[in-house]
Amino acid sequence: MKENDSNETLTIEEALKVGKWVRFKPTGGSMSPLFASGRDVATVAPIGDKLVRRGDILLYRRSLDDILVLHRVYKVKENGLYMLGDNQTEIEGPIDRDRVLGIMISMVRKGKNLSMGNFFYRFIARIWLWMRPFRPVVMKVVNGLIRLRKRNSG
Repeated sequence: MKENDSNETLTIEEALKVGKWVRFKPTGGSMSPLFASGRDVATVAPIGDKLVRRGDILLYRRSLDDILVLHRVYKVKENGLYMLGDNQTEIEGPIDRDRVLGIMISMVRKGKNLSMGNFFYRFIARIWLWMRPFRPVVMKVVNGLIRLRKRNSG
């Protein structure tokens, strides 16, 4: 949630619709490893008429269950946007452009601010999108290495 100048509390959706940026801690595991649920902070700006590109992270209202979702653009087509969580292999779409509320412009992870326009970040995001079919295997290896490291350090 975000407050406006009159101290009236607005929802995320209301704030974006009136042109305000919002900061919040996404929950759920669909954007792991990018986000640690409930810890990392996303900054989302109103989408307006911004050009949407593959790899952008958008906040949209899902028509299926009417919840707000923060996922990465997998593909942009005339019939809509195709979205994908970083911890998923199933592509969702088409999502109507009018359901999109905002675009993530930065995040805070472990106290460090990271711009979504950062060249290195965009490069890694492109590779991760390309690796969609291999994600389950990659994540199994990564999680195994994390468990091994924790076991050896503790």
